[in-house]
Amino acid sequence: MGIHKSSTLPQNGQTIILDPEKIAQGGQFEILEEKLQKARTQLIRLELEIQDAENRAQELRKNPLISIKKEIEEKREKAGGEAEDIKKEAKEESNRIKQEANTILEEAKESVKKITSEAVARSEEQAEDIRHQAHESGFTTGKQEGYDAGYKTVKEKFHALLSQVEMVLIEAKKEKERIFQKAQKDMSEEIVELSILIAKKIIKTEIANNQDIIVANIKDALSKMKSQGEITIRVNLVDFQHVESMKDELLGIASGLKGIHFHDDPSIEPGGCKIETTLGIIDATISAQMERVEEELR
Repeated sequence: MGIHKSSTLPQNGQTIILDPEKIAQGGQFEILEEKLQKARTQLIRLELEIQDAENRAQELRKNPLISIKKEIEEKREKAGGEAEDIKKEAKEESNRIKQEANTILEEAKESVKKITSEAVARSEEQAEDIRHQAHESGFTTGKQEGYDAGYKTVKEKFHALLSQVEMVLIEAKKEKERIFQKAQKDMSEEIVELSILIAKKIIKTEIANNQDIIVANIKDALSKMKSQGEITIRVNLVDFQHVESMKDELLGIASGLKGIHFHDDPSIEPGGCKIETTLGIIDATISAQMERVEEELR
């Protein structure tokens, strides 16, 4: 009496059915069935890896924004009404980033689904061909030579089917990794842009409320100078009167400095300055400093 076994390979809700009883008698296909089972296990593992990639991408979307929101809250009291605008913009940007990440993940799922669906269709064709080859090779005649010939044909077809499944696994894994890397890169760039935007708004608000920022900026630049003699410091008109009143204190910052001349310059934003020395110009404007920060972040 023949032993009837069915091996199934689930792929996105579809099933390949292989009936060894129609292909051969006894247990000669056990090895092939074991390989098919391994392929099925690999597909299940791939689905879990895709789910894990989705979870990691979700964490990537959420975690960096926590520190950004925290910093906004810390600056809220100082920045007044503008902090509310910053918070609103950060929230809107956060939602946009999440939406883009969700789109990327959906594309990844559809791509993997398409690859595996195509493989299922090809595998079903192969399975039908196996059954047909088994019948045509004389399994029903009871002759040993027909059985051997049919078994060889079936074995070759079965190995081809397993190789095809293996290729699908490899391609699906590559696609999963590509999608995750793209999501990670896009997230990093978006978060850097958002952080820079928030930093600029916070700095602008702080400068408007605290004139000592321009003094601290000049002191920092002077402390790094090696030039001696006299220098010219260009500042925005709103800072001019305040820095003039701090001239004596600023003269003591750099050794060998004999004189400071202040000039108002409308091209320089409040809080920043340019220092002209005998060795060149030191650009300590807010925009120049932000550009250096952006370069480091990128």
